[in-house]
Amino acid sequence: MISFLCITISCFAQSDEAITVKKVYEDFLHYNSAFVKEKKGYHYIDEGSKRFIDTLLQQVLTLPKNKLMQLGPCNQLLIVGTRNLRTKKQVQDFDGEKFFNYLTSNGILESVFPISKIGDPAINSTEAKAPILSLFDEMPNGNFITFYKESDGWKLDFAGVINDINKDLTNEIKARDKTITEFVNLVVSRRTFKKVTAAAWEPYK
Repeated sequence: MISFLCITISCFAQSDEAITVKKVYEDFLHYNSAFVKEKKGYHYIDEGSKRFIDTLLQQVLTLPKNKLMQLGPCNQLLIVGTRNLRTKKQVQDFDGEKFFNYLTSNGILESVFPISKIGDPAINSTEAKAPILSLFDEMPNGNFITFYKESDGWKLDFAGVINDINKDLTNEIKARDKTITEFVNLVVSRRTFKKVTAAAWEPYK
C-alpha cells in the first residue's frame, strides 16, 4: 500500500495568498487522510470529478469491449477490476459516493495513484495547481495536481489525476512492450487475487 507522507507547512507571511496556499495544503492532507485511513475521500473531490465517477459507474454497467478498449488504461483497470469482483446487482446498488469509496478500497486504484506529497501550489483565483513530488527524492515528477475552490473548500481534481495516470501508464506499457489488455489483466489479477475472465471485458448480462 502506498504510504502517504505528511506535509510540513512552512511559516508563511499571513497575506491572503499565503493563507490560501496553506488552505490548499490542509485540504490536500484531509483528502489523503480520508483516502488512506478511511478508504474514502469523496467529500474532497471537485464536482467535475464526481460527474466523472458517475460516468465511470455507468460504463461499468453498460460499456461494450470495443468502446472500453478506447479508454485510457487506468479507466480500463477500474472498470474491468470492478466487473471482475462485483456482481451486476452489487454495482447497481452503488451511488457515486459508494462507488468512489469502493474504488479507493479494492487495491487497484492504490497501485496507480502514487501521490504522497505536493509542492507549493500556484493560485489563480478559484484554481490552484501544485507539482506532485516524487516518492523517492521529493522532487517534482513532472505531473501536477489541480484543486478547484468550491463553497466548502479546495477540492481535488480527481478526474485530472486519472487523466495524467493514463498518459504515464500508456508510456510505461509501451516501454514494456505489452498491450493495454495484457497490462490490465495482469494488474487486476495481482491486486484482486482473482484471474480476469473474458466476461469482465463485457457489460453485465
